[in-house]
Amino acid sequence: MRMPGRMIVAWAMLGVLMPTASSALQPIAADRRLEPQTIRWRGQTIRLAMSSSLNAQNSGIKADSDVLGAVDRALATWHGVTGLEFLVQPSDRQSISPSGVSGDGVSLITIGQTPENLQLFAKDPFAESARTRVFYNRKAAITEADIVLNPLQQFSTDGTYGTFDLETTLTHEIGHLIGLRHSEVLGSVMADRIPRNGTEKFGPRGLSASDVAEARQLYEMESDTCCGAVAGHLTLKSGKSFKGTTVWAEDVDGIVAGQVSVASDGSYWIGGLDKGKYRIFWLKADGSVTGTGSMGQADVEKSEVVNVSQRLQLENSGFTLERIGSNFQPADSALRVRPGRQYVISIAGRNLVDLTDVSFSSQGLHVDLSSLAKKQDFGNKIDVFNITVSIDVDIPEGAYTLFCQRGDGIRTAIIGAIVVSR
Repeated sequence: MRMPGRMIVAWAMLGVLMPTASSALQPIAADRRLEPQTIRWRGQTIRLAMSSSLNAQNSGIKADSDVLGAVDRALATWHGVTGLEFLVQPSDRQSISPSGVSGDGVSLITIGQTPENLQLFAKDPFAESARTRVFYNRKAAITEADIVLNPLQQFSTDGTYGTFDLETTLTHEIGHLIGLRHSEVLGSVMADRIPRNGTEKFGPRGLSASDVAEARQLYEMESDTCCGAVAGHLTLKSGKSFKGTTVWAEDVDGIVAGQVSVASDGSYWIGGLDKGKYRIFWLKADGSVTGTGSMGQADVEKSEVVNVSQRLQLENSGFTLERIGSNFQPADSALRVRPGRQYVISIAGRNLVDLTDVSFSSQGLHVDLSSLAKKQDFGNKIDVFNITVSIDVDIPEGAYTLFCQRGDGIRTAIIGAIVVSR
């Protein structure tokens, strides 16, 4: 049985120093045919350099923020599920390596306001909270990874309203640094939208079950009960594309346990799953082509792969779910809720006019369909509905998928739309 090693964090004396924005992974490879999700570090120790820009007086990081603590906790989070050891040392470097076949050999974390760093955000300076540039070779081995916190954004560690939580941002970017892509699970720390601090402070600092599964798959973590996989092949009518198609697994409680984007040939593989029973679902959400459905159940055993395949039936409907929120404010990040409470949830999307059903896989989330009411049009053909949802007191923590259905029977979903936490 392979067990995680200890995490090495070596520090010199460094002082303390609702809308969302996206994050981006920029892979730089010797062979661009490689898929980013297949790349990983080949050794167990990753050496990181902490730029002095994180320690200096910086308008991008709120004064008195616990920068070192945020870095330590973010690294410890990924160490726990990959066994990777992180050796962190201070550096006077400010800029990440330029784009090219290879970098300078130093994996840097920085917020320096240098031309090279700012260039990464030039297209839309306020659209992203951070970026990670990863270099890897023809053998899919990562050779360097640099993280840039957007110098034009605001970060904090105390939950200050309107700022980005530094620990959440670093946890997300370190996920990219070790080779993970964005997740289609909205409640995942690896989702492509990082929320600013609002009424719910700090954002998703911890990993979702799907984050854990993806990291286990990439780094082949083993334990007495883990890990197995679900794999298969989807088919479509001739001429149709699998673009925008996702397959995900939910455990017996309805928690999203793993997900993957379907490859261009229709194949998929969800690894890193604990032993247990899972329900497998698919979602196609690409422009006018929409649909979702169940693929049945998979009984996963350690070190085994369960095959689940299906032919998809799709409709050209333009029916999409795009946002979810509360207090009549739909957002593009997951809605975080508490057990034992009731919420008026706002759902926004396109062509929802005759929405007839809202549901969850979980028995612990109760929808009052009699409360379903259209609020108003938000422009750009976006429709908004409100509905009351009650949360059981004993519901397990995790990310749960929201399903919606129109009167014509077409269904769609937001994977991991609601995150239950205590």
